[in-house]
Amino acid sequence: MKDLITGLASILLLTVFLLQFVVSQTVYTRIMGTEYAAKQFRIDMEESGEEEMKESYARKLKENAAFAAGCDAAEVSVQVTENEYEMSVPIRNIIGAAEFLGISPEENQLVHHTKGIIYIKEKQEETEDEKHDNNDSTSDSFQYASEISDGA
Repeated sequence: MKDLITGLASILLLTVFLLQFVVSQTVYTRIMGTEYAAKQFRIDMEESGEEEMKESYARKLKENAAFAAGCDAAEVSVQVTENEYEMSVPIRNIIGAAEFLGISPEENQLVHHTKGIIYIKEKQEETEDEKHDNNDSTSDSFQYASEISDGA
């Protein structure tokens, strides 16, 4: 009987670790979803080049980040200045067996922060010299969001 109880306790404990592995993958997917929403926001802002579109793009960022994180859009905080943005998104249920381990729902969450720089492309006419310049140098110290790979 003692061996049965010990065996069941061991299986229960191992199940907690297995559950946490699955939850960790889910949390990672949520965080990467919010990062992808932020990247799409940068792409939209950089390609539009219009400051007056900032509010509609920020609202879209909040909605997309909330969808990715599985929370309400009102819980997502987005601040956009002239050339920077900052976003905070709550990610809940980061511990798989939180109730079993005595962790309250308020403690079973994190807030993911991300921020970045927006490089608005200026719409200028090329001079005659620039039209004939075949220099494809990538010596700029920054990259537009659309030029950054998704890591795939």
